[in-house]
Amino acid sequence: MTSGSPATSPRRRSGAASCSGARALGYAIYLVAAGGIIARLGSSRFIAWAMLASAAFIVIQFALTHPMSALLVPPDIHALSLAMAVFCTVLPTWMMAESVRRIGASTASLIGSLGPVFTLAFGAVLLGEPVNALQLVGMALVLAGVMLVSRGARSRQVAAA
Repeated sequence: MTSGSPATSPRRRSGAASCSGARALGYAIYLVAAGGIIARLGSSRFIAWAMLASAAFIVIQFALTHPMSALLVPPDIHALSLAMAVFCTVLPTWMMAESVRRIGASTASLIGSLGPVFTLAFGAVLLGEPVNALQLVGMALVLAGVMLVSRGARSRQVAAA
């Protein structure tokens, strides 16, 4: 891809940045709002309802955009899809809800923000993926943000005591 291609145009990048920002805002609202609901329902019940609602939207979207014949794939594909659903969606979502229940939304989201840092590090160490300077800068910014927020929270706790 060249810098003049439509995929890297300023308009497309600003649209992608807006979507990413909206996603982050939505997730932050979800984490804060979910805390009270998780406390009332429990993390397992909350995740069961959230996954059920999510699955319904996925099925509707698939039915509207694909022919049902698209589901005719080898059994291995269905097995891999099921494994990904369980290990990459259901379990991490349940663990996040459980962490919100146990340690609160702010601490859980702070720890959760380290996910991309670990993904980058594990990709480089375990898979030999290349890491560029921009990724390292992003990693440093995330770590700095986490340290600043956690120090601020600690100093407020000390001042309150």
